[in-house]
Amino acid sequence: MKVDNFTEILSDIEFQMNINHMLDNSINIFKSLNNGNNNVVIGGSLSLAIHGLNLHTIPKDVDMIIYSPSKQQIEILKVLSIFSEKNPVTNTYQRRSFKIKVNDIYIDIIVEHKKTIPNNLLILKHNNCEFKIQSIKNVFQARKEYVEHNQNIRVKDYISTIKLKELNFNIQ
Repeated sequence: MKVDNFTEILSDIEFQMNINHMLDNSINIFKSLNNGNNNVVIGGSLSLAIHGLNLHTIPKDVDMIIYSPSKQQIEILKVLSIFSEKNPVTNTYQRRSFKIKVNDIYIDIIVEHKKTIPNNLLILKHNNCEFKIQSIKNVFQARKEYVEHNQNIRVKDYISTIKLKELNFNIQ
C-alpha cells in the first residue's frame, strides 16, 4: 500500500468520525425538536458530507431546518433561543435562525415558517434516531437563496460550490 493511499484512508476515517461526532452531539436537540412532528431536516455542509461528498473541509456545525414548526416546537425554540450565542432572544421567539453550542458542536437552527418539507430526503439511522438529510440539490438551492437575499457570499459556500462544479455535478 502506498503512503498516499494510507493517508487518504486515514483522512476518510477522520472525516466519518467527525460526522458521527456531530450527529452524536446534536441528537438530543434533534429528538426534542422532531418529537411527534417529523419536520426537522439536517442541511448544509454536514448533509453534503453525509451524502459522501468530501470537499476536504470538515463541517463546523450542524444545520437543523424546521419546516412549518408546530406550537410545541415554537415553545422549545423559545427556550433554546435564550442560549443562542448569536443575538440571544430573551422572551419571545421571533427570529428565523439562531446558533447554540452543545459540548463542542455548534447547532444552527433555521426555521422555515412558509415552506413545506422537501420530498427527496435521505433517511440516516444513527444511534436509534432517524435523521432526515437534505438532498444535495436542496443544499445548493438554499445557498443560492441565501446569496440572492444577502449582499455578501460566504467564502466557504463559494469554495464548496466551485469544488462540486469541478466534480461535474450538474447543479444550477
